[in-house]
Amino acid sequence: MGMENSDIFELLGIMAASVLVIVFIADMIGNLIVFDNRFLNALATGLVFLVLFGAAYYFFFLDFETPGLVPIGAFLVFCADLVSNALVFNNRFANALLTAFITIAMLGAIMYSFLV
Repeated sequence: MGMENSDIFELLGIMAASVLVIVFIADMIGNLIVFDNRFLNALATGLVFLVLFGAAYYFFFLDFETPGLVPIGAFLVFCADLVSNALVFNNRFANALLTAFITIAMLGAIMYSFLV
């Protein structure tokens, strides 16, 4: 059974929204684990995202049949958190929010480039 285009776009929208929430939660947890070092904070956030998104992908998004999205997403979160740490490092909430928005912007650009 193949997926229709509308089903794929709906699933991509749900995945994008869940990535936004998971990145925010992962960055808040990463900020609680390590907040005094920008690189280690980004690394902790990436690893927490890897675990959380890996679990969500395993339970909800197996229809994509591309498990490589999980480590690629963790790398995107790591890069986004490095940028966010450079811009907003003194406020944990703003840092997590900016990381989530940067990640979703990068993810949206990547998805757009593949779909066009």
